[in-house]
Amino acid sequence: MTRFRVTALPGGGGACRVDIELTRPWKYTPGSHAYVYLPWVSMWHSHPFSIAWSNNPNQRAAWDEDRDSAERRDSSDSADSNDTVSQNPMGDMADIEKMTSTAIFVDRASVAPSAQALHSTHMQGCSDDIPWPEKNTISMVMSKRAGMTKTLWNMANRTASKTLYFRGFLEGEYGAQHGLYSYGMVVLVAGGVGITHCIGWARELLHLYKKGRGAARRAVLIWAVPDKDQYDWCREWFDEIFAVPGWEEVCLPRLESVVKQSC
Repeated sequence: MTRFRVTALPGGGGACRVDIELTRPWKYTPGSHAYVYLPWVSMWHSHPFSIAWSNNPNQRAAWDEDRDSAERRDSSDSADSNDTVSQNPMGDMADIEKMTSTAIFVDRASVAPSAQALHSTHMQGCSDDIPWPEKNTISMVMSKRAGMTKTLWNMANRTASKTLYFRGFLEGEYGAQHGLYSYGMVVLVAGGVGITHCIGWARELLHLYKKGRGAARRAVLIWAVPDKDQYDWCREWFDEIFAVPGWEEVCLPRLESVVKQSC
């Protein structure tokens, strides 16, 4: 059992960011997903979601080394988290068809929390006065559909802080069976919440390039969204990427604003 922090995100579309506190070491692999159990919200049902980001201290050690050298660079070369979308490196291109992410299903053993564990967590939230860890967490973004995702967003959005804490279970990771390590150029295309499958790869390819261990010399990330405010879903993670010295040598992010035309 572990702790979940659920935050209702701005930008329309009804999305939640879910940060998960890890109680044991976890090596995150870009493109992977995990199953989430929140008995207080959905009882026995589990839901698969792409893992967008990891703050595993072992994986961040090499990134911190790169980030320390950024202090010697001119401040104008770093991304400002307060900038608007039009001021950051993500620009507009011609409208492209909005794409949706495809869920990855893998054979897995049937794992469910015990009845005793469910009883102990059912109809119980989690106190928000416990300090949230700054490391050893993973993050997901869940788009509001029906059932559990809709319930989570509605509950978080009704609070003043737009944030709730829950106890729950995490199973995984799964997927990520096809790596992108051997390609000289990688094009990542995502629509809406599908960015969760791609942004981890952008960071991984950049990291390998900076260490001289990756084949990729260019990574193009195209993200199509109906509302530019949805950039705030991942602003914190993009800022980490833009803080890496020389990120522009390999990473080319583009934000596409797709407006639906009414018939």
